[in-house]
Amino acid sequence: MAELSRLITPRSVAIVGASPTPGALGNSVLRNLERHNYSGAIHLINPKRDEIDGRPCLKSIAELPHGVDASVLAIPGPAVLDAVRALAERGVGSAIIFSAGFAEGGEEGLAAQAEVARIAAASGMTVEGPNCLGLVNYAAGVPLTFVEAPVLDLAGKPAVGIVSQSGAMAVVLGTTLMAKDLGITLSVSTGNEAASGVEDYVAHLIDDQATPVIGMIVEQFRRPARFLDLARQAREAGKTIVLLHPGTSSAARESAATHTGAMAGDWQLMRAKVEREGVILVDSLEALGDVMELVARAKPVGIGGTAVLTESGAFKALTLDLAEQIGLDLPAVDGATAEALRAAIPDFIPVSNPMDLTAQALVDPDLYRRTIQPLLRDDRYAALVLGIIQTDPATSARKFPPIIEAVKG
Repeated sequence: MAELSRLITPRSVAIVGASPTPGALGNSVLRNLERHNYSGAIHLINPKRDEIDGRPCLKSIAELPHGVDASVLAIPGPAVLDAVRALAERGVGSAIIFSAGFAEGGEEGLAAQAEVARIAAASGMTVEGPNCLGLVNYAAGVPLTFVEAPVLDLAGKPAVGIVSQSGAMAVVLGTTLMAKDLGITLSVSTGNEAASGVEDYVAHLIDDQATPVIGMIVEQFRRPARFLDLARQAREAGKTIVLLHPGTSSAARESAATHTGAMAGDWQLMRAKVEREGVILVDSLEALGDVMELVARAKPVGIGGTAVLTESGAFKALTLDLAEQIGLDLPAVDGATAEALRAAIPDFIPVSNPMDLTAQALVDPDLYRRTIQPLLRDDRYAALVLGIIQTDPATSARKFPPIIEAVKG
C-alpha cells in the first residue's frame, strides 16, 4: 500500500513546469494553491524564469531543498522520467504526473510507466498518475490539480470522498455533489495507476473519520482482492462505497485500454463479488451522485423489503417491472398492516404493494398519513418509496404536510 500522507497533506509542494501564463497547467496549480491559502512552502521550477509573480523560481529539480513532501509535474510526457529520477534523488515524498502517453500509448509508453513504478518503489516515493488530473484535499485546503478548485466550507454538511480513475468524471461528480450542497473531503483521480491505485485512496478514506461515504468511478480494479478486503472493512466500519463501473459492453472494455491502459475483466463477476461485500453498484453518473446524496443524508437502511406508495397505476406497473429486473423484494401487505390500510383507504383501492392511491388523495390529503404510518411501523419493510406527482405549488402544498407529519411520526 502506498504511503499517502505526504501527498494528501503535504507541508511543502514543488511545481515542476511552473508558468506565468494563465491557463498553463503549472500556472493553474499555483493559482489553486493561492486561492486555498495553502500555508506550506511552494517551490517553483522553471529553467527559463527567475521569478513568477514575485515568487522565486529554481532552475532545476536538483536545486530543491531535500525532502519536499509533494511535487506536481506540469511538463510534457517525454520529460517525465528524468524528472521522476531527479525528484527521487532529492528525497521528494510524492509526485503527481498529469502527462498522458504512458500505458495507454503503446509499448514505449508502457515501458516508461513501468520505469516510473520501479523508481517509485526503489525510492519510497508515492506517484499519482500518470494521465491524471491530480487531487484536491478540500478538508485541508490542498488543491494539487490544474482544474479550478473552489474553496469549500465543510462545516455542518454531510461529507463524501471521491476516488476515480477518470479525472474528468471526478470533476463532473464533484460539481454534481457541490450542487447538492454536500461536503467533499477528498477528490482523487488516479489515472493509469503506475504506483498507487484506487485501493490505496479508498484505504485512506476508510481511516478518515470525516468521510462516511466514498464514491468511486473505476474501469478496472488492478488489485481486486485488495479492494474486496477494503469493501469488507468499510462495511464493518459503517461506511458506504458507491461504485460506477463502466464495462458491461465489449466496446467499453476496449475503450478502457485506450483511456487508462486498463484491461477490464468480467463485469458480471465483478458485480457479484463487490455487492456481496456491501458495495452499492450504480449504472450512471447521475445515479452515482443521487445515491451518494441519499446515503450521506439518510440514516442507514435496515434489513427488509421495500414498500411503494404511488398515485399512478402506470407508475405501479413500472415499479413492478423494475423490481423484477433488479431483484427488489416487495413483500405483500398482510396482517395488522393490511387491516390498518384497509381501514384507511376507500373500498375501490386494493391493498397491495406497490399501492396506487389514485387521485383520491387530492380529495382527502390525510390519506397519505393514514397509509404511510402503518407501513413505517411494519418491520418487514426497511424502506418506503413514495411516487408522488408534483404538478404545481398549490397541489404540492396540499399533499406534503400530511406526508411530512407521517414521516416525522
